[in-house]
Amino acid sequence: MTVIGVYRRGGVPIGLRVYGHSGCAESGADVVCAAVSVLVQTLHIGLADVLGQKPEREIDEENASIELRWDDADVESVRVLSETIVRALYETAQSYGSYVKYVEVSL
Repeated sequence: MTVIGVYRRGGVPIGLRVYGHSGCAESGADVVCAAVSVLVQTLHIGLADVLGQKPEREIDEENASIELRWDDADVESVRVLSETIVRALYETAQSYGSYVKYVEVSL
């Protein structure tokens, strides 16, 4: 199962951690894992390359884990982008609940 943990401060996303394989299909053919991966990569690219932010990123390939954290959640464009991607991750978990678990943590 893939677990998506979203960190919020004051109701605003400030980071996330995604780990595990969904198990929907074999590695390389798993569209659920691919969807989650694309969304997380899109968030990182949007924050770093488009908005010029410097999100912290930790990748642990051995445990299929990635963690992103960003500081500028008070910037409107960062808030809009992060909330959009978080919403898409939530909807993915709703659609594929047998394979993806979504959790929010308030800090």
